[in-house]
Amino acid sequence: MKNELALRYLLLRHLERVREHVDDARFEEITHSLRVEVEGRTRYRVFYRDGGEEREESFPFDTFSFYGRADTRPETRSVDDELRTPNDERAAAFARRVTGLPEPSPERAPLPALEARWGMGSAEMLALPLAIGAVAGLSPVAFGALVLLCLAELAPRGRLLSSILFVGVALTGPALAS
Repeated sequence: MKNELALRYLLLRHLERVREHVDDARFEEITHSLRVEVEGRTRYRVFYRDGGEEREESFPFDTFSFYGRADTRPETRSVDDELRTPNDERAAAFARRVTGLPEPSPERAPLPALEARWGMGSAEMLALPLAIGAVAGLSPVAFGALVLLCLAELAPRGRLLSSILFVGVALTGPALAS
């Protein structure tokens, strides 16, 4: 019974998101009549009324995934793992189909760069070693290490790499200077 209730809640939640695009009386009829049944653990059958007419949709049982644990094998997990299921996308498609709303555009906006002003960051990577080298009178080896630290930021996960290199320089620098 818990999967049926979870699916009903999920569908109602996504119907609520499109409520402003649907006539109030029609929305009330659809949401109040919505019920979910499981047919032999092979299919979900979703029933609702729309315009006084009983309607039904059917989904294979594995279409929706509920109550899965993401921590069962933590040794195989990483920070980059995607833990979301397609439940929300499928429920949103159901809500659009039931209410007759068009599908959203498949185009997605590109993700913003981590560095908001990449040109300014590049100028900083050039100006910082030059300024420190001029003020501190660094040797060519020390100046090269500082340039390497700045250039490391251009690599994938560059801030992390640069930090690791900086720790190495901080730990070995005093010993090499004497």
